[in-house]
Amino acid sequence: MMNTLHKKQPDLEAWEGLYRAALAFRNLKPWEWMQEENVFGVRNPANGEIGYCVITGALGEHFSLGVYLGEGGLQGYEKMASGELEAFEAVLSLDCLMASFEGKDSLESEDLQVIKDLGLRFRGPSSWPLFRRYEPGYLAWFLNEEEAFFLRLALEQAREVAMRCRKNPQSLVPPNKKEGILVRTPHPHGNRYAWHDEWVQPPPPSLEPAFNGIFNELRAQKIRNLNLKPGGTWEIGFFLAPIPIQEGDEKPFYPCVSLIVDHKSGRVLGVDVSHLSSHREKFQELFLKTAEENNGLPREIRVPSEEALQQLQPVADRMSIKIKMSENLDQLEQAMEALLDSLL
Repeated sequence: MMNTLHKKQPDLEAWEGLYRAALAFRNLKPWEWMQEENVFGVRNPANGEIGYCVITGALGEHFSLGVYLGEGGLQGYEKMASGELEAFEAVLSLDCLMASFEGKDSLESEDLQVIKDLGLRFRGPSSWPLFRRYEPGYLAWFLNEEEAFFLRLALEQAREVAMRCRKNPQSLVPPNKKEGILVRTPHPHGNRYAWHDEWVQPPPPSLEPAFNGIFNELRAQKIRNLNLKPGGTWEIGFFLAPIPIQEGDEKPFYPCVSLIVDHKSGRVLGVDVSHLSSHREKFQELFLKTAEENNGLPREIRVPSEEALQQLQPVADRMSIKIKMSENLDQLEQAMEALLDSLL
C-alpha cells in the first residue's frame, strides 16, 4: 500500500507534472557535464526550506537528482560522500527526495500502476523514473503530495541550472570570490512562480548534541534503596538492524536494537527494540529495567561508542557505577550477530 504517513497522496495530475519534469531532466543528460560536487539549492515555496541538489551519473551509473532537505540533509549527504559512514549507515543518514532512473525491476507495483495510468512507456536500463523519500531511520518510501510537488520544482530548476552550467561552467562559482551556494528562490507570480538567484552561505558542520533526555530519578532511587551490591561487568550497546519493521500501514522503519550482555558469561540480560527517534530514552529505561529484573547492578559498564557513553553516563553517575568505552566487546558483538541472524 502506498502509505505516506497519512498525508495526501499525489493525484494523477500531480504525477503527470512530476513525470514530465523527470523526463525533461533525463533527456537533457546533465550528468555528462555536471559533477556531484556541483551542489546548488532550490528553495521550497511551501516552507522556505532549501533542498540542496546533487546530480549523479558522471561515472556512468546511478543517474539521479538528489534533493537533500535543509542543513541536516546536506550534512548527511556530505558524510555519505566522504566515506565517513558505512553503506547501511549512509542510507540511514539520508534526508532527501530522490528522482532516479532505473531498470524496470527496481520499481514496485505502485510505481508501475501510476505509469500505466499516465499512458507512459519506457524501455531499457536507466530509463524508468523512480521517486522516493529517504528519511533517517526509515525505509525509502513513496512520495506524498507535498513531496511530489517540491521534487517536480527541483527537477525543473535543476534542469535550468544544468543548462547554464553547460554554457558557463563557472556559473556555480559565487561572485566576488565569496563562499556561497547558488539557490534558486521562487516568488509567486499569478498561478506560477518567478525564480531568481540568491547566494547562501553553506551551513557549518554541526556537532552531534549531547544527550539531555529526562532521567527517571524516582525509578533510580527505588533501585538504590534496594541496596544491591554491584558485581561483574555489563557490556551495553545498540545497533540498527537492516530489517525494516512496519506497524499497520505506517512507513516501515529500521529498528534500533539495544542489548545488555554479561561480560563474563555472554548471557543476554536485557534487550529492547525501538524506533531510532525514541531509543535514547528507552536505552536508559532498559538499564533500569534490567537491574530490577536481575536484582543486581554491575560494578562496571562498557560501551562501544561515544553516543552510548553519553546516554548512560547520567545513569552510571547516579548509581556510582564505573563506565568506559571499549573497542573490544566480544560478548556484545556475538550477541548482536546472533540476534541479527535470528531476525534474518
